[in-house]
Amino acid sequence: MGQYQQKTPEFLIEYVKRISNILQDDFIAAKLYGSFARGEQTDDSDIDIVIFTKKKQDQYISLMKKIVDVTMEYNGKYNVWISPVFQNYELFKQREKVVPYYQNIQKEGIRIG
Repeated sequence: MGQYQQKTPEFLIEYVKRISNILQDDFIAAKLYGSFARGEQTDDSDIDIVIFTKKKQDQYISLMKKIVDVTMEYNGKYNVWISPVFQNYELFKQREKVVPYYQNIQKEGIRIG
């Protein structure tokens, strides 16, 4: 878990639950990272969320339309730009100590699902 303890907006928790329901057993966890996790967001900031899954993204491409639809629904409803990134959890664990992007998620990420 990250070092930042800003309260996660309720709509993001709800969003992650919706994505979790789409992915079902393939969903592992989700983390908020980036400027929102650090409490440094501006009105123009997107909301960076990594969704950890058991499979690789290309293995559930058929679900992507549903995921995009839910994301666009929340973007419009809350006037935000949610930027989900789907990441195979095993691959993340293998590379988290050597890939700066993964290190950043590990350092500042706030678990939200």
